[in-house]
Amino acid sequence: GIDLRIGFHLFCCMSQLFVGCLGIGFSPSVVAFLTAVIHKPQVLLFFITSAFLWVISMVFPALLEYIATDLQNFSILTILIGISFQELMRYVVFRSYLSIQATISRYPSMNKIFRMEDPTSSFAAGLGWAMVSSIMLYGPVLGKSNGPATFYMEACPRLSLFVLSAWTSFFNTFLHVGLMGVAFYGYRRRNIALVASVALLHILAALSTLLNEIGGGCQASLPLFAVASIAAAIHAAYLHYRSPATTASSS
Repeated sequence: GIDLRIGFHLFCCMSQLFVGCLGIGFSPSVVAFLTAVIHKPQVLLFFITSAFLWVISMVFPALLEYIATDLQNFSILTILIGISFQELMRYVVFRSYLSIQATISRYPSMNKIFRMEDPTSSFAAGLGWAMVSSIMLYGPVLGKSNGPATFYMEACPRLSLFVLSAWTSFFNTFLHVGLMGVAFYGYRRRNIALVASVALLHILAALSTLLNEIGGGCQASLPLFAVASIAAAIHAAYLHYRSPATTASSS
């Protein structure tokens, strides 16, 4: 009877940690997907396209690391190479958006029903980008939070690895939705400064995670990552709010 009670108590504790981390890490993206994406076929299509292109953006750096194994010893260089490929694919996402809209605009009846605008399309693209990156980068760690123990790093003695990954995944959604929104606005207007700011903020956010490699570093890394993410989201919202919705056909 005692063993059964202990086992049940452990199961409840493990379930609470797993559900809690899963809720923190993926609740914003899941809620946004269910409310703003899934009911609109054209937006859902673009969401999937963006997610697929993020996967493609990770293939090339991985191949490069596989060929040049010494790159794994240079964290900053690896991050810069990875972000370079991601930003290149982000532009491909925008060009794909223009292509999809151009196809739809050829048919007036379809254009009226499946109208695509910059704010909603960039939101869907950023959400697809954020969801698949969170699943690939943080999902494996969060999936292990249903085990019988938790893990702590020297860099984060007060916050378990699972909780740290959950909050990083949480802010990752705001980061990439925001960056995609700013990028679309900059691409549309050929604003080099805005496009450069997207890459710069992306680099700063990624570099902040390197602080997790030093003792007590997560006390700075997580707040810095959060600030970068919220700043990207607010900047995107401000840019699109102050300008009328723009369709691809008006370019």
